Amino acid sequence: MSRKRTARASKAEFEQKIIEEVKKRPFLYKKQHPDHKNALIVANAWKRIFEELGENSFTASGPECADMWSSLWSQFLGFKRRVAGSTGKAGGKRPTFRHEFAMREFDDKEYEENTMSNVSDLNDDEEPETSEVEVVFNNNGEIQVSTTPSPTSGDESSSNQSFFKGRTHEKSKKRMMTDFEQEMVNMLKTTEPEKDEFELFGNTIAAKLRKISARDESSASHLQFGIFDLIYTTEKDLLR
Repeated sequence: MSRKRTARASKAEFEQKIIEEVKKRPFLYKKQHPDHKNALIVANAWKRIFEELGENSFTASGPECADMWSSLWSQFLGFKRRVAGSTGKAGGKRPTFRHEFAMREFDDKEYEENTMSNVSDLNDDEEPETSEVEVVFNNNGEIQVSTTPSPTSGDESSSNQSFFKGRTHEKSKKRMMTDFEQEMVNMLKTTEPEKDEFELFGNTIAAKLRKISARDESSASHLQFGIFDLIYTTEKDLLR
């Protein structure tokens, strides 16, 4: 029994260290930080955190430190929901969380409005707002314009709807290219170098990441981090 208590205490102490390291790096949790979505900077930060913490029994790499933080953040969100749900219940016992005080600074309104966790809030089923305008040349030499407005609320929503209705009566429209546009397309076709397999693979990965990010931005960022970490590890092994 004492060994189990010791193991739990040791893990709690290590989790505390993870929390303190994250506090030193606001870009790991503040959504509005300019480096928050920079997967390379985030990956290097977790690698640095792992190196500073040194050998331990709980993580074996930077990504595993990131996973531990994700788990802590998810537990913290669950704790906050339970506290809110227990308010006003007669004789109800207040929920507890072992790192409540350590993560207290993550609990203010400004933080919640301007940050995004490394894991999604499971109770939030809303789709992220997206707005895309795509212009492509099809095989017939025509320009196709596709517009997908993002769902908004109130006056902004109605103004957006009227704007799109005024521009076109359907989601996409086609028109024939002018002679100048056709000449530009032909010139691009002859001067643009053919993409190799790596560029094509990169474009495929980028398209997949955009789709994932549209549904869960944090999962896309975590996936980018994993890809960068794998590339970094491979390069390091090859240069030895």
